[in-house]
Amino acid sequence: MIIPSQFPSRSASGMVLVVVLILLGILTIIVASLVRTSNVNFRIVGNQQYREEARLTSQLGIESYISTAANFAATPTATKIEQMSLDGVSVDYSAEVPPATCLGARTVTNSELSDSAADIQCRNALNYDAQLANAPQTNCKDIVWDVQAAVNDPNTGTSVELHQGIAVRSKVSVSCP
Repeated sequence: MIIPSQFPSRSASGMVLVVVLILLGILTIIVASLVRTSNVNFRIVGNQQYREEARLTSQLGIESYISTAANFAATPTATKIEQMSLDGVSVDYSAEVPPATCLGARTVTNSELSDSAADIQCRNALNYDAQLANAPQTNCKDIVWDVQAAVNDPNTGTSVELHQGIAVRSKVSVSCP
């Protein structure tokens, strides 16, 4: 009778080593793939963050431009620069806001005017008659402006351009080129 040995043969122990090396190689490939994927995802998230920061800077430039009534009292000529600092120390983004572009204008009729202080100055006393509230002549017109802002950041390569329309009630003397 032959008694089986408790130890595997030498050829079997060599096979275990080969299988372990193959599994180790497969795990190494999986880990390398996961590291590469996470690096790509970090870049994507970083690019989205840069774009959002640039978009917010553009919007800040537009809001700053719109909040200055003098920009719509006459045809503006100067480009404004709005700077944004994320850390409070250095300028991270700069938005360039060129003069607003007039898209169109129309005369306001008396029927469109309210009793607000802004609209009372639009009433043309010579042509206003409460009975003829839709008389076409007033001292004001509605002008539609296109305000744009652009951010081009050379550090991150981010480029964003935003447009916003705004309707402003102005005196008839304000021109719309």
